[in-house]
Amino acid sequence: MAIRDNPRVFAQLGNFTITHRTQTAIESVGSSDHIWRFKIPSASKETIKNQLSSIRITKLTLFPELDNVALVAKEILR
Repeated sequence: MAIRDNPRVFAQLGNFTITHRTQTAIESVGSSDHIWRFKIPSASKETIKNQLSSIRITKLTLFPELDNVALVAKEILR
């Protein structure tokens, strides 16, 4: 497992994968049952954003760069 020395990777609980020299698209590995896509209707985005915020998942927790501190603070003060 790679070192998570990047704040964004750490905040998102991310990982890196190791690949072979021959690059194979993940969609072509196995039966592709391990791949999902979620389409969120535009009308649902605000509701989902509010639900995530209620469990303290914000832009700052996903993208912990300094410029997002001010954006999240503005949203809280609205």
